[in-house]
Amino acid sequence: MDPTPSLRQEINQLHTAFGAVLVNPQQIKVLDALAQRRRTHAELAADLNLPQTTLASQLQVLEACGLVMPMRQATGVKYALAECCTVETLGLLHAYWRQARPGLK
Repeated sequence: MDPTPSLRQEINQLHTAFGAVLVNPQQIKVLDALAQRRRTHAELAADLNLPQTTLASQLQVLEACGLVMPMRQATGVKYALAECCTVETLGLLHAYWRQARPGLK
């Protein structure tokens, strides 16, 4: 069964978004930080030494890929890894970086 044009478009968008994660070391750092614990936007920006506008863009892509999810709380929003983003997933991303991009950290 061939996917419908709208499904094909959605698949292409997800592929493009997920591909962005593979080529962006900042997004890998965000995932690593969230693997340690849930954090607010401000905590992530401070811990990773990223401007808040840059971090907002990174989180938007990671959310669109389904790797990060906002957890609304009474005091604000904390970000967490989505259930599908496991230690094994992060290990695969790191392996990709070691093989495809030697010398980058």
